[in-house]
Amino acid sequence: MYLALVNDLFAGRRHDLWARIKPSMLGRVKGHSLLLSGVPSRKRRKPKKTKAAIALAKVLRVHRHDLGLSQEAFAERVGLSKNYIGNLERGEYEPSVSALVAIARELNLQASGLLLEAGY
Repeated sequence: MYLALVNDLFAGRRHDLWARIKPSMLGRVKGHSLLLSGVPSRKRRKPKKTKAAIALAKVLRVHRHDLGLSQEAFAERVGLSKNYIGNLERGEYEPSVSALVAIARELNLQASGLLLEAGY
């Protein structure tokens, strides 16, 4: 029955599927998750790392280490989450203008100075 449900979902047939789905069946399709609409969706891919994000990540990490702060302590001082700071330092995210200004202010630099150091 489980395979029949999955086949119906992938074929786009949603007739009476929710009446046949048991809670234990949800989330059992490898690489897919079931949305409330009954349409399977692929898991999100990691964002591509851009050259600018990677260059800025290196600069941010060096300056944070120069201050002797952990990511968590730095994030608290800046007012951002430690996960966001970690993603910035891995080059997975590009900071918003407000985040870049807050980070630069905490590093006693200007936002333009950070970008120039990163080569942009």
